[in-house]
Amino acid sequence: MSHAAEHREDWRQPIVLVVEDEPLIRMAMAAAFRRAGLTVIEACDAAEALDIVHTGVEPDALLTDILMPGPIDGLRLAALLEATFPSMEVFVSSGYLSGSDLKLRLNFIPKPTEPDAVARAIKYVLMRGKPEVGPQPDWRLPD
Repeated sequence: MSHAAEHREDWRQPIVLVVEDEPLIRMAMAAAFRRAGLTVIEACDAAEALDIVHTGVEPDALLTDILMPGPIDGLRLAALLEATFPSMEVFVSSGYLSGSDLKLRLNFIPKPTEPDAVARAIKYVLMRGKPEVGPQPDWRLPD
């Protein structure tokens, strides 16, 4: 295995799965994550998010609205994905509930919120203890 391939996982930008049924909010959040240098995958509801992870995507973080159309709300989606990806960071957001309403230990983001501030905070959580550099060239001379 090459030196670069060996460290591929060390330098890739984290993947954030953003699940939000309001298109303008979803697009604003996705744009903020991209500006923060993170990889973003967008879904409009829990069913689409589950379809995405079934293609092999392994998110490092989930940001989901709690109240969404369909049979699976954001809390149930978070539980399903957390069972599959136990190291994934989970962030839930709502404009109708507060963190104290939930009685759960999780990362709660109240709406309305400033997308760039959310992106910076989530990036901070994801990058703790990891270098923020891309792949380093292998300058060694061949033998």
